Amino acid sequence: MPYMDFHEINAQMNFLARQYPGECEVQDLRYKTVQRRLGRFIRLTNDYQPLEKKQILIVAGVHACEKAPPDAVLDFADTLLTAYARNLGVAVGGYSIVANDVKKILETIHIYIAPLINPDGRTYAMRGHGMWRKNRRRFQSGNVGVDINRNYDILWDYEKYFKPDANGNYPVKNSKDETSDEYIGPSAFSEQETKNVRWLFHRHSIDAFFDIHSYTGGILHPWALEERQGRNHRMAYWNPEHNPGGRAAPRDGFNQPGYLEYMEAGRWNRHETTADLMADAAKQSHGRPHSSGDLKAVLPWYNSVTGSSIDFAYKTNPPENLAFAMEAGKDADGFDPDPTTEYPRVRDEIIAALLAACLDIADNGTNSAAGGGGGGGGGSGSGGGSGSGGGGGLRATISTPGTAPAASTAGSVSPRLWHVYPWWLTPLGARPGLSTSSVSLVTTSIPLPVTTVAAPAIPPRTGAHVMELETHRATGGQVIKATLMDSSIDFTQVDAQTLRAEITFNWSAGAVAGAITAFDWGLTVLNDRQVEFTMPPVSPTPGGVPQGNYDVMFLYHPFGWSAPADRSVYLHT
Repeated sequence: MPYMDFHEINAQMNFLARQYPGECEVQDLRYKTVQRRLGRFIRLTNDYQPLEKKQILIVAGVHACEKAPPDAVLDFADTLLTAYARNLGVAVGGYSIVANDVKKILETIHIYIAPLINPDGRTYAMRGHGMWRKNRRRFQSGNVGVDINRNYDILWDYEKYFKPDANGNYPVKNSKDETSDEYIGPSAFSEQETKNVRWLFHRHSIDAFFDIHSYTGGILHPWALEERQGRNHRMAYWNPEHNPGGRAAPRDGFNQPGYLEYMEAGRWNRHETTADLMADAAKQSHGRPHSSGDLKAVLPWYNSVTGSSIDFAYKTNPPENLAFAMEAGKDADGFDPDPTTEYPRVRDEIIAALLAACLDIADNGTNSAAGGGGGGGGGSGSGGGSGSGGGGGLRATISTPGTAPAASTAGSVSPRLWHVYPWWLTPLGARPGLSTSSVSLVTTSIPLPVTTVAAPAIPPRTGAHVMELETHRATGGQVIKATLMDSSIDFTQVDAQTLRAEITFNWSAGAVAGAITAFDWGLTVLNDRQVEFTMPPVSPTPGGVPQGNYDVMFLYHPFGWSAPADRSVYLHT
């Protein structure tokens, strides 16, 4: 049987939703393609309580020439739903899980599957242009297509971020040539297809991401943009000091000694563990070895890649997110494995890898447990990682920068005087004395005694995103513009009633120090990345002007203001 086209894929999703109405629903994506096709996605779960389960997103059909992945991820959905409905286990080749594992997956995880991200490209490829890779956007030059997997907003404009070699060539497998298969597009998120992936992240607060491609028989995880190191947290994609002409070693691509991308050891190990499980499961299915690791480990002949889906996914909702790309199949299968003789092996390898990943997440959660394996109900892990299950209060360390934490004592803290700084924002505020806990409560400028307290209850699904203010000092009444540096939230899609803000000024004048917090000031959405607001009065700071640091926090509540916060957006000056 030939591979499914766009209409057949949508019909198959509709069939699954009708066949299993209690465990499968189908919905439209947000954006139509340039050829006016509206893709769809399905959600697999045994109930629809979005804040109580881990949420994973599986996408396929990004590159049009890669025929097998869209069919295979729908076969994965069909297999899982059928087994759950009949209380059966699943066996794909030599890999199997039992019925209780199937129940565990569907009863502890929401699985979102968008099987065809690039419907225009697939339609064109299936009409006699089998090696077509990109989408079908047409430019004024007459050239067509953008590589969807180069269009995300992480170091997208690689010439700003990477050092060229002596011949002026950049060490990335990206291109600004419209005729290239790796053309990055006119701007980050210029394409409807990447906007749809971002929209899914924004809408469903994804914890783990899987982008299914073909073919090299490997499981990739971040980073794709550089090789990894775990020592220097300021050697990172967000730091402009590593741009060409900056004060620190410039980004120089794979196999170069100068720059390596930071990822904390616990998060790296968590990715490695899941990738190894996926690779082992794929191998068990039909005996074909699969490699695992970052892009350099799996595809050693590649250069660095910027604007990729896995790097975007990992940095969009840290520290929870896991992000993987599966390169399914082997060289003998190619991009278009024979539907009868070769596809069944590729399909089984994809299904086995995804089942192994889902079971691992059901058993162990995602990156929030890394570094200590914190337990349900908000308990603390023994290795520094805080648990994020159950909705109970977390425990966190409060420390003055440069001071070691003291022994734990019971206590409480006012949420109006404190802010939550997860580990991934620590470098931005230059707070070297923080504990290694994955959630720390700190102030930025007010001297405080070192102690450990019981933190206020923090919703287990709170994410954070970095924003940038256009000024570092402001007086009351001044209009300030804030720009979102990440992209999982599209402000144009946010109901004004769900977006609020809080600001805390940390100020000092001689021996006098204090903090003032104001809530719920008016916000104006300018575009998908920017909001504007009027600075509230700041008295009684001396002269009405803050003399120290100030922190701003946007709270975004997509399920209504009375529900637990699903996103928090932290602005730092």
